[in-house]
Amino acid sequence: MGVVDLRGVAGHGAGRRRRAIGALAVLVGGLLVSAGCFRKSKGVQPVPDPVTVVASNRGFFDVDVYVLPSTAGNALRLGTVTGFSEAKLTVRYNQLQAGGTLAVRLHGIGTSYVWDSPGLSVSPGERVALDIYTDADGRLSRSVLYPLPDVDSSALSARAAARPAAR
Repeated sequence: MGVVDLRGVAGHGAGRRRRAIGALAVLVGGLLVSAGCFRKSKGVQPVPDPVTVVASNRGFFDVDVYVLPSTAGNALRLGTVTGFSEAKLTVRYNQLQAGGTLAVRLHGIGTSYVWDSPGLSVSPGERVALDIYTDADGRLSRSVLYPLPDVDSSALSARAAARPAAR
């Protein structure tokens, strides 16, 4: 038989092993990095109920109503309340300012006047009232935003039971 040269075979096998170990190290490193970025999910988060704005326009001018999601951001249009009418407007909870604060902007159509309400702290599902008052020039400065009381049927029946009977 003859002499077999093992230098090429040994070098070739060692190179393969080194590449395999290097690829494995990169794979394990990638898995560790991605595992560090993973955040355990708390499951599906429920979407908070929207806030309902019951707007009553008590003036002649049609009025556009906007929500102010931040004190320095763009206003998001909710809708229009025509003169001498009412409308129910819905505000998604994520459109509120930080801490669940609702602020609205009114703009009388055909006027250059706007009115920004002071912030009102609201809870998911709460109902608030917006009374829109305009003067003859379309100024909106008498408008007001306020919370509506919860109407609880058990509280109403308790009040009715507490009233003295009519004679």
